[in-house]
Amino acid sequence: MHKHDLSRFEGGAQGEHKLSRGFLPVITCSAHWMADTRLTSAIRGSLNKYSPFRNDTKND
Repeated sequence: MHKHDLSRFEGGAQGEHKLSRGFLPVITCSAHWMADTRLTSAIRGSLNKYSPFRNDTKND
């Protein structure tokens, strides 16, 4: 990090593979707008399905 004079590096969301690269899991949030309501519904359904497991995965 210091080579490029960065004070912070965002490793991104998702991916347990990041643990082996030295990134710790953190809860993150984002805001997106989808023009196609079908896509919005699909994403909302996925978030509702997987969000309850978020904290369990973080603490493993």
